[in-house]
Amino acid sequence: MLSSRKTLGAFFLIFALSFVGTALAQEKLTVEWIYSDAYAEIAAMPQVQWLENGNLLLLDNRVPKAERTLEMLQAGKWKRAPWVKREMALNSLQALLPADADSVKSLGWPAAISPNGENLAYLFEKDIYLLNAKTSLFSRLTKSEGEEKSLNFSPDGKKLAYVRDNDLYVYHLINSSEARLTKTGGETLLNGTLSWVYWEEIFGRRDIGYWWSGNSRQIAFLRSDESAVSKMFFVNQRPDIPELITQRYPKAGTENPTVHVGVVNASGEGEATWLELGDYEYIARVKWLPGDQKVGVQVLNRPQTELTLFLADPRTGKSEKIMTESDTAWVNINDDLYFLDNGKDFLWQSERSGFAHLYRFNMNGQLRNQITNGEWALRSSGGAYWLRQSVMAIDQKKEQVYFTGMKESSVQRHLYRVDFNGGNLTKISKEKGVHSIQFSPDARYYVDSYS
Repeated sequence: MLSSRKTLGAFFLIFALSFVGTALAQEKLTVEWIYSDAYAEIAAMPQVQWLENGNLLLLDNRVPKAERTLEMLQAGKWKRAPWVKREMALNSLQALLPADADSVKSLGWPAAISPNGENLAYLFEKDIYLLNAKTSLFSRLTKSEGEEKSLNFSPDGKKLAYVRDNDLYVYHLINSSEARLTKTGGETLLNGTLSWVYWEEIFGRRDIGYWWSGNSRQIAFLRSDESAVSKMFFVNQRPDIPELITQRYPKAGTENPTVHVGVVNASGEGEATWLELGDYEYIARVKWLPGDQKVGVQVLNRPQTELTLFLADPRTGKSEKIMTESDTAWVNINDDLYFLDNGKDFLWQSERSGFAHLYRFNMNGQLRNQITNGEWALRSSGGAYWLRQSVMAIDQKKEQVYFTGMKESSVQRHLYRVDFNGGNLTKISKEKGVHSIQFSPDARYYVDSYS
């Protein structure tokens, strides 16, 4: 584990040192340089994503745009190699784009990546184009008047979900067919995509409006009715002629969107099943359990003093209340809810002690044990400051959790490991600072970016 960490750390340290050299070499600051690619590349770091086989897909943003290409870093050997043939891919794409489209001169980071990294989805001219990494050839998936967004591959990599005109669709790669999963989308009714207040306040400026089941057969999604939400008007000053923007924006004390959780078949067949969750104001989080027989849903009341976890049956919509977190001030939303494969336990972050710590519960919501404790808190090391996801990986065979926290200092974030029973707490990261961690799926390796 440590040797793997050092190898990756040295790899990314090379990038960091080269950025410093570039900055020092630039002695004279000019307006042109400040707005140039060279300026943007000073603090740039590679974009990376672990694949299901343990290899690392990366895009080196330090390289000039015209020379960038997707690369693969092989796990264990740590050898970089091009993942696609850049010129072949760009020529293939240009032949598919509309005649009046701007020329694409570089490959950026994909909008969605299949679990094995072989299919890479991009958005160009408001449509979806699929790059096959094996052939380095693009194909065009959609040709519609509407704009696609919020792309996500299914866990088996055979389907691609997306939102168009506030409805949810799935493209089946095997037979090149599109299935429309919802049909009610409109100006004030959103399926699979978030209203402004959910995007901003609940999901941390991430458009997370649907979730694939583990078997790739179903999707749980949010349906938001904004018809009662007040409108706000803003002016976009960037164009030569300013534009008026209208946005549904709930001011304090006014109506929020009405949001429900539905489950649909990825085939497009049948009707949605709506989950019965009692009275609530906000849907805070949605998550499939292992085996796909249940969906975990967290809901909040309007004062945000009670956060309740339900387990719902995706076939009938019936749900069972498992537990409620409450506080006289407010309850923070977090992403640290993990249902274990044994079907008997789940891990959950709570601030019930006054500090954010990790706990283990049985499936009835009864506490088994507190995993971390003390006058310090778990804390995520990246993303929006109001988001909380501290668990970086779980090794279920060894019954160990890797997490980031502030045990050493409130201005530092370090990586730790602890047993499920709360024993053997070990600090893994060495260097002082804030460590941002990305683990491989099997928890054997991780990327550590720190400052």
